[in-house]
Amino acid sequence: MQKVKLGENSKVNIKWKVLPIDYTHESENNIKVKFAHKYGISKDNVKIEPVFIMKKKDGTTIPFQNDITTKIQEPEFQRKLFKKYIDEREITDYDFDLIVTIDDEINGEINYTLYEQNKRYAINWIKWSNFMSYGEDNYFDFRTVDGLVLLTSEPANQGGKTTFCLDLLRFLLFGKVTSRENDWTLAKVFNKHLPEATDVTVEGCVTIDGVDYVIKRVVSRPALKKRTDKSKVTQKVSYYKLVNNEYIDLADEECENETTVTETNKAIKEALGNERDFDLMICVDADNLKDLITLKDTDRGRLVSRWIGLLSLEDKDKIAREKFNKVIMPSLMINRYNKEELKNDIKCLQESNKVFDDTIKKNEKKIKESEKKLDGYVKNRDTLLSSKKAIDDNLLKIDVATLENNIEKIIEDGKIKRAVLAENKNKLKEIGEVNFNNDEYEELRKQEKAKITELADCRVAYTNKKNNIEALKKGEYCPTCGAKLKDVDNSKKIAEAEKELAELKNKGVNLNKESETIAKKIGELEENRKKYEEKNKLQLLVEKNEVDIENITAKYRESQRLMKDINDNKAAIENNNKIDTALLIANENITVETKYIADLKEESTTAKVNIDANDKTIKQSEKIIATIEKEEVLVKNWKLYLDMIGKNGISKILIRTVLPLINGELKHLLSDVCDFDVEVTIDDHNDVAFNLIHDDVVSALGSGSGFEQTVASLALRTVLSKISSFSKPSFVVFDEILGGVAAENYDALQRLYDKMVTSYGTILEITHNPALVEWHKYFITVKKENNISSIKSIC
Repeated sequence: MQKVKLGENSKVNIKWKVLPIDYTHESENNIKVKFAHKYGISKDNVKIEPVFIMKKKDGTTIPFQNDITTKIQEPEFQRKLFKKYIDEREITDYDFDLIVTIDDEINGEINYTLYEQNKRYAINWIKWSNFMSYGEDNYFDFRTVDGLVLLTSEPANQGGKTTFCLDLLRFLLFGKVTSRENDWTLAKVFNKHLPEATDVTVEGCVTIDGVDYVIKRVVSRPALKKRTDKSKVTQKVSYYKLVNNEYIDLADEECENETTVTETNKAIKEALGNERDFDLMICVDADNLKDLITLKDTDRGRLVSRWIGLLSLEDKDKIAREKFNKVIMPSLMINRYNKEELKNDIKCLQESNKVFDDTIKKNEKKIKESEKKLDGYVKNRDTLLSSKKAIDDNLLKIDVATLENNIEKIIEDGKIKRAVLAENKNKLKEIGEVNFNNDEYEELRKQEKAKITELADCRVAYTNKKNNIEALKKGEYCPTCGAKLKDVDNSKKIAEAEKELAELKNKGVNLNKESETIAKKIGELEENRKKYEEKNKLQLLVEKNEVDIENITAKYRESQRLMKDINDNKAAIENNNKIDTALLIANENITVETKYIADLKEESTTAKVNIDANDKTIKQSEKIIATIEKEEVLVKNWKLYLDMIGKNGISKILIRTVLPLINGELKHLLSDVCDFDVEVTIDDHNDVAFNLIHDDVVSALGSGSGFEQTVASLALRTVLSKISSFSKPSFVVFDEILGGVAAENYDALQRLYDKMVTSYGTILEITHNPALVEWHKYFITVKKENNISSIKSIC
């Protein structure tokens, strides 16, 4: 490939594809120097045009946020930064597990949800009456506009534009209106040209995390006739959840909502933030446009910390230092004990223990000698004791004559019981085998009953049929004269009836026979049942007789055993009396020797108690020394922890890490807008600076021209808002912010607006500059007639 040769005055334009997070001014300069050296031309003749890569290969958008902006509130992410801090400073003497324990304690006192990033809310619509310059029943739906929206009024000035897009929203969200008057009061929300009005109402629908809420504020004052300069003006605020266009009052404890009233109101307030955040995020006017630039270094650094979400670390630092100084340090033993003094005390106690130990050893020798003598005395006593026989005092109380009489009576009772048992067994033998089936018996009784019922029915039928035949026969004759009736012949019916009568008679005879057969069987079974029941009774008696005999036999044996024990007990008493005399001498010897051993042991015990007490004091002192050494480790790690969460700790790492992201996005916004760069830097003192870079010359942004400051301020706000931990709505308001921009820069500014609107969604702009009209997608006109403002048209 042929090398390209350029003249020394040649100019080179380079398109540099780069991620916003990877862009730095230093990197751009390095590329210029490299190409200038390669082609032998001046660095000033090399122009770099960054082409920011905003999408991945698959077409998805590369997110602006990195780990710093999305994970800063996560303790685990912060701990990764702890390790980075330790590694960068090559710290070796630390206990990271202890640091994590300390961090867990501090995190338990921090509500990280208050610092969650990228909270967004959308104001859907707003209704208001009698608010400042407006009259009754005004309404605006913000969902009907997007992009760049121009807000104008008739007349051009003091028509109510700022009141509509700033004061009205401030009051809806926070119940306050930022006024330039130092003596501003709540009474001034009333339209001064409507003295009869007693209420100001501002009501708006806000979407938070996909849920629609309605905030309604009502400011009330007395009627005009009763009103004085000292009349009280009150404000009432109500929160509602909007479900299917119906208001659910969050102040109603019985309403069906998933969270309590307190939690819901808190969620709304946390999502909305505060007035200061509101002004920074949504309100840009000629007065506050350059506030970011004019801040002092310290304030600027704190503001950047707030924007990127480092306030939680500041609170963490404050809580941790207070806990360390007021809780941890005052409770440490290191404040009450001297480690070297404790070591000297331990040495003295150990020497004292040696003396006590010598005493114990000498006594042990004497005790062994005495215990040998004692052992002989004890063995002699034990031999005497073992030769004694047990005496049962209870046996001495028993009357032998009575016991002998009881034995004779038991023998007689046994004979009688055996005779009764033999008699009952003979009766059982006479009865022999008897079987009785109760189910069979009950079945026969049931059959008998059925046959009797059937026989009775048959007899009734027989009688009825017989009577019927008689009636048929009599029916052939006149009941009065007895003459046979003509044409009346019942002979056929009579014949059929007589046939049926004969059948009934036969049936009755058969039923009677069957009934008699069943009755006979029942009689036989009843006889068996009597024998069966008698047999069962006898069997029970036999079993009882056998148990009685067993009990009598047991009593007899027990009485005989008791008689033997009484005789043995008498012989043992005589033997024991002789042994007791010898035991008196043996016990005296044991008592004397035992006392001598006890005295020696008591002396040794006292020595051991002293040793134990000294050992306890030694262990306690050693424990205190170990605690002090642990406390030294604890204090060292606490101080390291405080360094890491302090101003010069991981906060500095975080800011330095996020700055390339901010600067890359600034470069993207300003790349085709102006011929200068804006860069955010941080020095070793953690002070943040906003720099203006023009032709490689770096200067403070505050020294720039009106155009430079305006463009830079807008770009900074846009970039910082994307990573902001502040609550932010879906639009921003620009109120006459281009006063310092010449007309020749409008085209460049329009390009910046077009980029900014992608971040904000909607920009409401108030301007009287006719050259800017064509930039806007929508136009809203506020008309003021007879001192009353109202929204007249949207196009």
